Amino acid sequence: LLRCVGFTEIVTPSLVGKRDIALSGTGKGVLTLKNPVSVDRSFFRISLIPDIINILSQNSKKHKNIKIFEIGKIYLDERHDNDYPVLERDVLCGAICSGIKYGKQDTEFYYGKGIIEFLFKESGIKKITYSKVSDDFIFDEDVSLEVSIGKNRAGIFGEIKKGFLEEFKLDYRVFVFNLDMDYIKDFISLKRSFVRPGRYPEIEQDISIIVDSGIEYASIEKYIKGFSGLIKNVKLADVYRGKQIKEGKISFLIRYDAMSPNRTLTMEEVNLLRDNLIRELNVRFGVTLRD
Repeated sequence: LLRCVGFTEIVTPSLVGKRDIALSGTGKGVLTLKNPVSVDRSFFRISLIPDIINILSQNSKKHKNIKIFEIGKIYLDERHDNDYPVLERDVLCGAICSGIKYGKQDTEFYYGKGIIEFLFKESGIKKITYSKVSDDFIFDEDVSLEVSIGKNRAGIFGEIKKGFLEEFKLDYRVFVFNLDMDYIKDFISLKRSFVRPGRYPEIEQDISIIVDSGIEYASIEKYIKGFSGLIKNVKLADVYRGKQIKEGKISFLIRYDAMSPNRTLTMEEVNLLRDNLIRELNVRFGVTLRD
C-alpha cells in the first residue's frame, strides 16, 4: 500500500551502535552482543527511527522529496518479566521529508496523517482515535499525535524534534509514523461491505471555529458525527495557531457534507442545520466562529 502512494521500502541492520541506542529514547532494556564484529554493531535495536533518519540524512543532499518506510523487528530485554529474555516486536516505520526548512508553512503533517488513515482504511481497521503526545524524547509534542485502536496505543505520528535531527546534520523538517504491527495485525480485516450511492446530492459545508487549545479535535469531531443523521463525511481541513487568534486558542477548519437519503435538502435546511450545530458546539465546547 505504501508503494502505491510513492514510498520506497528500505532495509536496515538489526544491530546498531551505542549512538543509535542513546537516540532511541525508550529507556527499555537493551540486548548486547558478547562478541560483536564491530563496536557500531554491538546492540540489538530498540527502535527503527534512528536508522531511518540516518537514511534520510544521507539522501537529502541530492533529493528533496523523500518518502521511505521499513517493516522490521525491534528487540527488548524482558528478563525481569518472564523466562524468555527477548521480546520481539514487528514495527512499521515511515518518514516523509520534502526539503522544507523550519519556519516555513507546509502540509506534511496532514499528508502523513492521511497516509495513516489510508493504511487503516484499506486494512479494514476502524475505531481509530488520536490524542496528544506528552514529554516525548523524539517527537515534537505540539506537532504529533498518538494513534490508538480501541483503547490501546497503536503507534505515534508527528514531527521529529529539531535537536534530534541536528544529531544527523539534517536541516529539513521530518515527519515520521511508527506503528506497532504486532498489535495492529489483530484488527486487520479483509471483509468488504458496499453502500449504495446516495440518490440525492450532498452539499459541502465548512465551519471555521476557535476553541481553547486544551480541547482535542477528536472530541469535537465525534460530537459533530453524532449531532444529526444529515451530517456525513466529517473531516479536519486545516489547523491554525498564530497572531490572528488569541494566545491559548486554536482554530479548526472543519468540513462536512449535508445530505438526506430521501430528498434534496434546501439551502434553508442546510443553513439551519449549520446554525444549530454551531450553537450546540458553543454550549458544549465554548467554540466561537472565526471571522
